[in-house]
Amino acid sequence: MTKEEIQAAIDGMTFYMSISAIEKQLKMPATTLQKTLKGERDLPVKWIKPLQNFFGIKTDAPVVEVKKEPVVVAPAAPAKKKSYTDYLRMSGKEIKAQWDDIKKCKFTPGQVSALYDKSKK
Repeated sequence: MTKEEIQAAIDGMTFYMSISAIEKQLKMPATTLQKTLKGERDLPVKWIKPLQNFFGIKTDAPVVEVKKEPVVVAPAAPAKKKSYTDYLRMSGKEIKAQWDDIKKCKFTPGQVSALYDKSKK
């Protein structure tokens, strides 16, 4: 929108509203519309559509839809193998819970170590 179009739309309003009030209504940065009307700068493209909607201006320009590429989510990293220090950081309750789970299954010591070391299948 040019400054003449904006000024014509403001003059054509049925009620008075200051330029700063219009900027606040549209959540536009302060003095953007004021600088456009003074000719200090052009109206940023992102504010053309909100201003047209505010003033009720309909355009015959076709709406161009921008297709966004789908977001590719990287696969989750494999679970980290527990190290010796991880077991040292465990509380007594956590150790007892793991030990109870092992005892319930009645594994042999070799099978237990194979559970924690995937390379010994």
